[in-house]
Amino acid sequence: MQLVHLGIALFWLVPPALPDKLPRLRISISIWAYLPSTRAKFAPMVQGLFPQKEQAVILNMLERSVVFLTPATINAVLEKAAWLKTAWDLANIYLASLDAKPLSESAPDIVGLSEETTCFVSMKYFSNNNPLEDYVIHEAAHIFHNCKRETIGLRETRRREWLLEIDYAKRETFAYACEAYSRILELGETRSARSRLLSEHAEGAMPPDERVEGAEYVDILREAVAARNGWKRILERCSPSVNQFGIQINASNSSIGTGLLNK
Repeated sequence: MQLVHLGIALFWLVPPALPDKLPRLRISISIWAYLPSTRAKFAPMVQGLFPQKEQAVILNMLERSVVFLTPATINAVLEKAAWLKTAWDLANIYLASLDAKPLSESAPDIVGLSEETTCFVSMKYFSNNNPLEDYVIHEAAHIFHNCKRETIGLRETRRREWLLEIDYAKRETFAYACEAYSRILELGETRSARSRLLSEHAEGAMPPDERVEGAEYVDILREAVAARNGWKRILERCSPSVNQFGIQINASNSSIGTGLLNK
């Protein structure tokens, strides 16, 4: 019943007719232009983080994971949300994409979030001008610590329960590093070009999240850019510590990813 009330509130706050600056036609064209490249966008990250025999399964999952919050999807998304807080956050992400008033002044200023194996992404994705930001890659990175291996048909062991074991305190660092590194690889054709992009990035604003320590974030990216497989270096720097018995610590997991702050 609470979700129904939320949907009604959203309907009254945002009428079916979109603002002129965000016409339905542009939304449809943008999404359909993006969909064929989804697998290609995820491929470098998956190939760098997982063994070859698992890559196809993970790519198939990620290919189906992205949900853009648009007038065509928002009602169904809110109705199917498992948690009221998730529905509340998603409604506010959608409203923000239209520059509409949020449902409350305490609404989080985020542009995406992940839950289990789904990445919910704001339509601001298509108007973002920061060359090293990619909300989709950021939220996909969160899926790796949200999703259990058995959920997508991969063999699970006592020490390999989740797709990736990420230190709880490093989850946002991992996601932001994956996001930036993905863009560095796309834009920099040579190692020197990638190093230049990183240097420019390091002189700019750091991720607007108090859970991410700027110097560590840049150092992780510097190691990644210099390595043959930078994805593995990011994973190593963000993995849980292991005690003398080989047992991981600080690896607490949950099924809901943290929202990506609006930058």
